Amino acid sequence: MIKTEKDRSLGIYVFLIGMIVILTGLKIRYGYKGEEVTEPATMKAAIITPTVTVTPKNDYPVWQQLPYQGTGYTVEKYTAPKTLQVKINNGDKQLIENEVRKWLEGLGEVGEGHKIEWE
Repeated sequence: MIKTEKDRSLGIYVFLIGMIVILTGLKIRYGYKGEEVTEPATMKAAIITPTVTVTPKNDYPVWQQLPYQGTGYTVEKYTAPKTLQVKINNGDKQLIENEVRKWLEGLGEVGEGHKIEWE
């Protein structure tokens, strides 16, 4: 039996249609869901309410200049209103106290009335 050109084309078309039917059936049966898109995890921030009202302008007037470092010492932080904590790394306490007082005087009115705690 001799196949003609028409018979060969018909076989190719039947094969292609069969493949389309099989692949469509597989898609319907198992389906392609695509890549699962997940939204980034969002962290909910806790709402923090202040328990103490701080007035840095009056009670802590030099807080923006802290920590202040000098030779052999560091003015670290406020421990109370107008009370500064000074940590001595090395050097004479009396000389360091004079330098800290000069620094506070150099700040003008905001530097007045401060107490110093030594560490």
